[in-house]
This record gives sequence, structure tokens and C-alpha cells, in this order.
Amino acid sequence: MHKAYYSIALGLAVAGPLGWAEPAKAEFESGDSILKECEVSRSSSTYYQSNAFCIGYLSGVVDALSTLNALKGETCGPDDMTLEQLLDVVIKYLHDNPQSRHASAALVTWSAMNQAYGCSLPGYPIPDTR
Repeated sequence: MHKAYYSIALGLAVAGPLGWAEPAKAEFESGDSILKECEVSRSSSTYYQSNAFCIGYLSGVVDALSTLNALKGETCGPDDMTLEQLLDVVIKYLHDNPQSRHASAALVTWSAMNQAYGCSLPGYPIPDTR
């Protein structure tokens, strides 16, 4: 009898959360979520964690874009661009284009780099983040 209860409890513990799982999305971060992380105040207890996440995310997106551009013989952005400049470019884009904040953070970053430096991915249209 106890075995049956354990089996039912185990089944509910495993299957229960699966029923409440969030639907899959094509992206994990939006322009809104990146802006929130990138603009955390230095006085916040989460400043270092948020700053590390922001810089890590944005630099990863730009590294991927730069790699894809390099494979096509193109470049994206100045060779001596700093992470602080990247952060400034993306934050400025998000402030200047609030209608784009719902879009994927990767697409927003791509659009910001395109606007600031004329970056594109050869063979791919610039994404419409409106």
C-alpha cells in the first residue's frame, strides 16, 4: 500500500511541474530585460551581478555577430571598441527606440550595432524590432 502512495507522489512530483511549464520561446532575454539589468544602480545590492550579466550577454551577442561577419569577410564595429562603448550603444538604442524593447535582446543588439556602425550580416536583412 505504501508503495502505491510513493509511486503516486513521485508521479505527481515529476509530472506536475511539467504541466505548468512556460511555453518555449525563441529568445530568453528581451530589450526590456537587458535594459533593466544594464541600468541597475551602483548602489543596488545586485549591481555587480546585473553588470556582469549585461556585459556578458551583450559581448556574447556581438562576438557571435562578429564571427558570422568574419566568415563572410565583413567587419562589424571598430576594432578597438570597448565593452563600455558597446553598453552605451545598446542602452542609447533602447532609449531612442522604446517600441523595440519587447523584441529579442539579440535582435535589439544587432539593430543597435547596425545603427551605430552600419553592421549587418551579409545575406540577412536587418531585423525589424518594432
